[in-house]
Amino acid sequence: MTVLAPAQKPHRVLSAGNKTHNINIILAPALIHSLAQLQRLVSTTTLFLLLRTYFLSILLLQNSLYATQVLLIQAVYAGKFGARTGMDLASFGWKKAEPLRKKLFFEFMVFVLGAGGNSVILLVFWPGWLVIGAGMVAASWAMG
Repeated sequence: MTVLAPAQKPHRVLSAGNKTHNINIILAPALIHSLAQLQRLVSTTTLFLLLRTYFLSILLLQNSLYATQVLLIQAVYAGKFGARTGMDLASFGWKKAEPLRKKLFFEFMVFVLGAGGNSVILLVFWPGWLVIGAGMVAASWAMG
């Protein structure tokens, strides 16, 4: 009894003519298994990415809702404070605030038309933009 002797003779011997056919037969189960594993891996990865993006979108939605609530509360407080301050100033009196209004208007005009002229502010506040804008709207409406 020899240990290295084969248990039985091989059934097929690969010949030059049918080598490719036999290799395909031998490798087909391995390739099918590999494709099944690849499909399982791709589906698992896709599901993982889908769930991660779902949880991330929920997290972003919750945080944006929280930020919106905080900003809304701050806007309400600012509005209440502004209304209260406006009422206090209204009760202060129109005639008493006249010098302050004149001084603020003068400072604004000095800023707009100042030494050498602030061309950007002048360009933004130029009232001719209304005429030009209306003309462009009318032209676009007329052209169809």
